[in-house]
Amino acid sequence: PVCVWHVEGTSPGGVRFEMSGELAGISKFWGSYVEFLVNGCLHMTLPDTGEKFSWTKAALHLHNVISGDLWVDMVGKQRVVAHTTGETATFKLHRASKREKRGKVTGEIRDKDGAKCA
Repeated sequence: PVCVWHVEGTSPGGVRFEMSGELAGISKFWGSYVEFLVNGCLHMTLPDTGEKFSWTKAALHLHNVISGDLWVDMVGKQRVVAHTTGETATFKLHRASKREKRGKVTGEIRDKDGAKCA
């Protein structure tokens, strides 16, 4: 399935925003979980400040769809770009285990010149 959308709104804190996205996804059943792979990009603009951001989506794993307690695990690489400043954040969401339902996140933030900030 393919999805394209656009929305404008105001946050509970009064910040106006515009969001849009173009996404195409596929799903696979792996026996103990369903994997949703999403290709595409999401975009957000803050009209009051002129800031613009875009980011990619990680895969979503829905565990225990047949029996047991359902839980969701986000897995894979994600990249966020602040177009106004040129900064980028790249991080990896590591798979959680059955015992520990929280995965680990690793990554880095770079400035507009590509120098590592964090």
